[in-house]
Amino acid sequence: MKVLFLAALLSLAASTRAADNKLQFYYEGGKYFYFVSYESVSLIDNAKRTVHSGYTDKYGRTTFRVPAGRYTCRIMYRKKVYSFVFDIYKQANIRKVYFGDGVKTHMKWG
Repeated sequence: MKVLFLAALLSLAASTRAADNKLQFYYEGGKYFYFVSYESVSLIDNAKRTVHSGYTDKYGRTTFRVPAGRYTCRIMYRKKVYSFVFDIYKQANIRKVYFGDGVKTHMKWG
């Protein structure tokens, strides 16, 4: 009985655990797309707390671990801050994020 309870408890903990989420950022300038390399990125939750801050790599990628929910993402590109809201699910797929001046921010599954 104790083993069954422990197995159920571990299963529940694994299902509520936050998954690694990966974003890859592209700046959309006209008909060209540019990696947002080595730029700062932060995630802010609904309580206005910064739950992740870091930098993108050479290819504009960043990885973070937060629970599912709605977040505001702020990313710097060429000394300008861009901000958008998106939802995080328990999936760990790479999402490609396209943004720019005069461009509506949009995401695609990679």
